[in-house]
Amino acid sequence: MPKLSKALCAVFGIAIGLALCPCFAAQISINGDASSQQISAFAPMTVLPAFADDKSDDSEDGDEGDEGEEEEETPIEKAKRLITELPENPGNISEADRAAVEEAQAAYDALSGSEKDELDSTVLHGEKTYGRWLEAAQWGLLALQPIDNTLSLIDGDYSAYVSSASNMGKSTSARSKKWSVVELTVSGEQAWAVIRCNTTSSFRTMRIGGVDYVATVKDDVPEFLVPITVDTTSTFLVTSNSQADYVAVQLDVSLPRQQASSDEISTAKSLAQVTLSGLDDYTSESAAALKAAANTLMDAASKPGVTSMELNNATAALNSAMASAQKKSKDDSSSDSSKKSSSSSSSKSKKSKSSASKSSASKSSSASAAKSSSTAARTTTPTAARTTSVVTSTAKKTSSSSASSKSSSSAAAAATGNDTDDGQSQKDVVEVTPVSALDDGFITNAVIVMGVLALMLLGMCARTFLFVRAKEVA
Repeated sequence: MPKLSKALCAVFGIAIGLALCPCFAAQISINGDASSQQISAFAPMTVLPAFADDKSDDSEDGDEGDEGEEEEETPIEKAKRLITELPENPGNISEADRAAVEEAQAAYDALSGSEKDELDSTVLHGEKTYGRWLEAAQWGLLALQPIDNTLSLIDGDYSAYVSSASNMGKSTSARSKKWSVVELTVSGEQAWAVIRCNTTSSFRTMRIGGVDYVATVKDDVPEFLVPITVDTTSTFLVTSNSQADYVAVQLDVSLPRQQASSDEISTAKSLAQVTLSGLDDYTSESAAALKAAANTLMDAASKPGVTSMELNNATAALNSAMASAQKKSKDDSSSDSSKKSSSSSSSKSKKSKSSASKSSASKSSSASAAKSSSTAARTTTPTAARTTSVVTSTAKKTSSSSASSKSSSSAAAAATGNDTDDGQSQKDVVEVTPVSALDDGFITNAVIVMGVLALMLLGMCARTFLFVRAKEVA
């Protein structure tokens, strides 16, 4: 019996506890005590929906509070934040930044007109605004895109026809410079442009089509030879020695596309044909250049839809080649004439020298002959005179020997006088006569004369002795 009573009491106690538990849990949940949450965990599932709904309402209220905090950032503030999170230097922009740039652009596009104006005029630092910061980032991405410089034109120089205009976008810098295309050439249907800034600024690098090009300086102005897209906008970045950041620039390049008339095409073809038919009049080098230029003009004239610009350009190239060929032909002709004249002068000089040599030899022979005859006269005439003097002295002694001496002297002088042109005396002639002219005959004659003179002197001495002896005897 006691055991039964204890069991009934336990069951009754549990029943009362279960009956009172829902009311207690509801009261605790209203008061919001933390311990009630622990108690409600033991409540039956049938009485928990009210508590669960209350908790769900609290959670929704919390979410609404979080959303309220995010709405505190206005659209313009969000745009500012996204813009300043981009790299400030457009040269540091890469493909990895494309998503961030697009997000910032979307935030900017969502603004009202007045809010956009505010961003475009609000200067962050220096001279850069929010609008220019975003624009430079976008242009930095464009400068990385490959350039399609395909241009279906005849190869040649189209600098005379190109027009260009630069654009600095939202830049407010007072140092903004104008860029332009000064040369445009087409080679293999690829367009290349020489871009320059009309300033002496030290620009050193240009990025276009994802490639960096180094400047060349001409007349103290930097120039860049780069591929270019015609009839559209090209975007590039440039940097200088005076600043580290790149400057974003856009350039519009255009060419006229007026189609050539039938008369222009006919004239071009005729000029090409005439040139090709007259290549034999030029040297091989000039003929090759003319042939290439004429074929280019013929190809241009035969091209469907050819423009007047293409025909004019090809015609100018042919005229230039023709002028060069004619100048070269003229120079070659002048050079040949000079060579012939020089050769003729040399030949005449040689002939003149040969004639002078022959004349000199003739004069030398004449002089030698004259000297020989003079020598013969000096050797023959005195001998004959002296021989006559000896014979006379034998017949007539003293008086005849005196006459013989005078005759001999006059004969020698006459002979000497005939041998000289200026009438010099015998003594003068003897002094200038070479020793080689005194041959053996002359020496023999001199010995004979000296012997005769010695005999005459001996005879005079003998006569004087006899005269003195006869006087003494007398």
